[in-house]
This record gives sequence, C-alpha cells and structure tokens, in this order.
Amino acid sequence: MKEQIEKALEAGDLVRARQLHQQWSHESVMKHGFGMPRSLQEQMNQVAGVIDERERAKRTETELAERRAKWLVPEQTWASEPGQRSRQARLVVRSPNGQLAWFVGRTMEGVTVLSKSYSKNGKWSHDKFRLKVEAEYAVVPMRDGFDNGTILGGLGTAVGLTELALSNEIASVLQVEPTEVEKLIKG
Repeated sequence: MKEQIEKALEAGDLVRARQLHQQWSHESVMKHGFGMPRSLQEQMNQVAGVIDERERAKRTETELAERRAKWLVPEQTWASEPGQRSRQARLVVRSPNGQLAWFVGRTMEGVTVLSKSYSKNGKWSHDKFRLKVEAEYAVVPMRDGFDNGTILGGLGTAVGLTELALSNEIASVLQVEPTEVEKLIKG
C-alpha cells in the first residue's frame, strides 16, 4: 500500500494519496487492532506527514496566485481608512522593473487616480480612491501590523505571511529584491 501512495504522490495526485492512506490505516487497524506494530504506526505517520506537507504547499501556492491576481486588477478602489488601534492604511505600488513605492494620494507612474472622495467620520475620516492601474503594475493594500504596529509586520500580513516575516520572505512573494522592501520601509 505504501508503494501505491508513493506513486500517487509522484504523480501529484494528493487526493488519491490521501484516500490510499486512509484505506491503509483502516486495514491496519482491522488487522492488528490496538496491537499495531510501532514501526507500522511510524511509517503511517511519516506518510501522512508527507501528504499533509504537499497539501499545505499546494494550498499556499493557490492562495498566493489568487492574491497576486487581485494586485493586478486594472481598476481598483482603495480607502485610506485607519484600522483598529489607529493602524495606518497604506498602498504599495510595485512597478514592472521590481521597484516599490508608496501611493501618496495622487497620480503617479503606473497608477492614475480616476476619482477621490472624502468621508468625514471623526477619527475614522478617510479618503476613498478609484484607481486605474497600468498593465504589469501591482498595488498591494495593507495596514500597519496589528500585533507590533510596524510597517514590516503589516506588509507581511498583506502578502499572506505573518507579522514576523522577514523582508527577504516578503520580497520573494512580491517578486522584488529584498533591498526594495528595506528601502520602502525606511522611506
């Protein structure tokens, strides 16, 4: 059974690998009951770990592709409304040549402001923008980090990582050099 699971994994068929593993597990319990040999349990756990890891990687790749697609939509709206605990809203613009810049509320290279409106609401007052994003430019909406209040933490969350993500990990997701992330953060 283990060989069949390995073949399914090699073929990239995670659903079949999971089904075979469940069948193997069921048959082993029926055969050995609670006296299943420890070596067999370890083998089954190891195979389950490999399947879990591959499923997680595939899910992460899919989520990242969906997130990147949202960054490339040609017409978008964005609001500068602060988040909870007064976390500043920001919009990062990535150019086709891999440079990062902050959107500052007016037309800039790659991003055209189509309209701007103001919402008066005391502490929560903000501008709302309708933007046209040029082909191959990407815009990444974010807020400062929730736990640590830093730009790096917020950027890590915005790209689908954690607030503790390093600048090189964020750069990898944004498809830019790590120095670009560091320059953006330092202003």
